[in-house]
Amino acid sequence: MRLITTIIPTYKRPKLLERAINSALGQTFPHILVHIYDNASNDETEEIVRRCALKDHRVKYHRHPKNIGLLRNYQYGLSEVETEYFSFLSDDDVLFPWFYEETLKAFKQSSECAFSAGSAIIMSEKGNVIRVPLDLWERDGLFFPPKGLLEMITKYPAPSCILFHRKVLKTISIDIHNSLTWDCDYLMQIAARYPFYISKRPCGIFLHHESYSNSKGLEDWTFSLKKMMERINLSSHLSKEIKEKAVGLINSDLTALNRSFIFKSIFNRKFKEANSYAVTFKRNNGLSLKSLIFVNLTRFCLWFPFLVYPLLWIRSFKKFVFKMSCSQYAMYAKWIKQ
Repeated sequence: MRLITTIIPTYKRPKLLERAINSALGQTFPHILVHIYDNASNDETEEIVRRCALKDHRVKYHRHPKNIGLLRNYQYGLSEVETEYFSFLSDDDVLFPWFYEETLKAFKQSSECAFSAGSAIIMSEKGNVIRVPLDLWERDGLFFPPKGLLEMITKYPAPSCILFHRKVLKTISIDIHNSLTWDCDYLMQIAARYPFYISKRPCGIFLHHESYSNSKGLEDWTFSLKKMMERINLSSHLSKEIKEKAVGLINSDLTALNRSFIFKSIFNRKFKEANSYAVTFKRNNGLSLKSLIFVNLTRFCLWFPFLVYPLLWIRSFKKFVFKMSCSQYAMYAKWIKQ
């Protein structure tokens, strides 16, 4: 009897998909189904999945006749779940062999648990560590609402390293109108209602694509994060005080993103663009020391471009310090280089 369904939506990534499938099949907990939902790739995806299915009967394949979009593909996968537990696996991500074994422990500890998250190492395609969100959490273990919700915002677990209980299928839905932060929104809905478990043990790699991140502007992020704030304000499971705290935390995420757009534009010597982001920062956060610094910094850089060099040096130093702090994760890069 199969206990877990691994949902893998895919579109035109056949080689990476094969790696993802093999990482799911290679689990020390064997009682799983691996369901691949192909968004009409029109390449060798079907051939590769069929080959995997011939080797392992746990692999199931469905190809949509036309591309239904990423989030509708996720929705379709959820509608097909019949097992007690399920997980999402992006077609370019990798699970370590102990992922399911590790995350199943939580459900033995608490029947109320809605999901169990292992630590995901977010890496670039070159194998450089970008961040490890669960390192920022105060501890391992169970978190109950509403504290779990407040702990989660700004340091969401990566979806590929989370095992969900099927109970959430009845009450939680994917916001198909929020393609950028749908996963954070999905977890936020759960954390507002149910307890969940956090394990800081590395359980997989979430691959970060710089090209995708660069294609999303501040307006896109603002739209998505404001939708999440709306979700919080409409929740019937939270008190007014918790809503205010949660919205404040999401807004701090937006402020941090705005700040990063300012510095990214400065580093790329797009000073007019940086000034525009600085003005947005001032409009959203009011007149403050930070907003004045950003507005004037971007103006001065426009006339004195050499001011960028000290900022570049500070950024390089911070990257070096971060790289040293993440050195224990370097050995996991081999999993995406195989």
